[in-house]
Amino acid sequence: MSAHQVLWLRNDLRLHDHEGFHLAQARNLPVTVVFILPEHWITTDAWGMNRLGNAKATFLRACLVDLQRSLADAGLTLHILSGEPVTLLSELLGESGSLITAAAQAPEEAGWITQLSAHWSVTTYTSQTLFNAHQVQPLLNAWPATFSRFRRWLQKHTDAEVAQDTSAAELSLTDHPVTLSAPVTWPDQPGARIQLPLNGGERVARQHLQDYLWQTRAVGHYHQTRNQLMGLSCSSLFSAHMAWGAISVREIWRQLTSWEQLHPDSRAVRALKDELLWREFFHWSLVVNGARVFQLNGLKDQTPPTRFDAELWQAWCRAETGVPAIDAGLNELQRTGFVSNRLRQNMASYLIHELKLDWRLGARWFEQHLIDADPASNYGNWAYIAGVGHNPRPEHRFSLNQQLQHYDPDLQHLRHWLPTLEDLNTDAILRHQSGEHLLTGYPSPVVTVPQSDAT
Repeated sequence: MSAHQVLWLRNDLRLHDHEGFHLAQARNLPVTVVFILPEHWITTDAWGMNRLGNAKATFLRACLVDLQRSLADAGLTLHILSGEPVTLLSELLGESGSLITAAAQAPEEAGWITQLSAHWSVTTYTSQTLFNAHQVQPLLNAWPATFSRFRRWLQKHTDAEVAQDTSAAELSLTDHPVTLSAPVTWPDQPGARIQLPLNGGERVARQHLQDYLWQTRAVGHYHQTRNQLMGLSCSSLFSAHMAWGAISVREIWRQLTSWEQLHPDSRAVRALKDELLWREFFHWSLVVNGARVFQLNGLKDQTPPTRFDAELWQAWCRAETGVPAIDAGLNELQRTGFVSNRLRQNMASYLIHELKLDWRLGARWFEQHLIDADPASNYGNWAYIAGVGHNPRPEHRFSLNQQLQHYDPDLQHLRHWLPTLEDLNTDAILRHQSGEHLLTGYPSPVVTVPQSDAT
């Protein structure tokens, strides 16, 4: 069999700023471009979860369809398969193949790449981060305990700069024939009524970036509106595109830098860049700490108090906790695959500090439904709220009644996702959540919300 190469795409579903396509081009060998949906992503576990809820699957399919069209224009086929990645790639590589793929984000991916490297030539490249491993190497043996230390280190090291633009490759590759058949079974629930906040795919992602910065200029009020619970222009909505690699975080950073040069006093761009650096911080922390990130005690020595209560867990899964502020968020998450960052924190605080459930259940629930879920940011943020991550405080507990009054004072978000409560005022909701005066016709709180003993 003649020499050939396999380009295995995972969370880098784009052509622009994509080192993998440039590497394949330089080798001048026939190529098989493949995306593999791991079979266990759609297998339900003991807690009734998988990794691919309806909204997430809808967004992913849109990303893949867009990439299929772009590759077809260049005469290449995107092969979408489902199964166990090592098994499928072993068959695709055969005796004379070599593999090109993005560097691992999480231990699971690292395990796959290690197994394949034992038998085939495997070349990896940076896909999901602003910086490559060489640039942050001085930190990898002693990772900073806090984000502020990480940011200060970056400010002192001018060599840690975002790579220059890598434009789309002018593809002149030859397809390597594939006879393997491993069709994907996508989640399909007709009653799900999915309402994505935005569509997936590189074309949509790049246009959204242009619109947000240069057409609507919505980036100018990011620092003022990012905590609002509703509104498509309140936050950047870049996270889903970055999670699947429909656009690179480097391209977003470069565009923000261009905006910053025109508006040097922009607090909004500084705030948004800080969020991108938080994402970077969590990514490299996962690389350094590996499986510890997914353990109950996370990065700490002390295990947090927790329990498993099936009744409380099912109330969460059904969006029937009896706390309207939480149930509204759970409804939105399952319907759209997205909730605001502020609401994510509130929901995590309720599951961890009021329901006292294992924080990893919440992280896995988000991983199933969020269209922008990536393991580093998702688990990193949940561990932070639980007090077992990069948090100098022992816990991060929110007063949900105070949060509701501050971020949804007119109940716009709550009424939208819980229309049966549209005639009620804020005081009635607060008293119900605290257990002072229960609403008629709405579930009682499975665990009431304290009035104000947290942040």
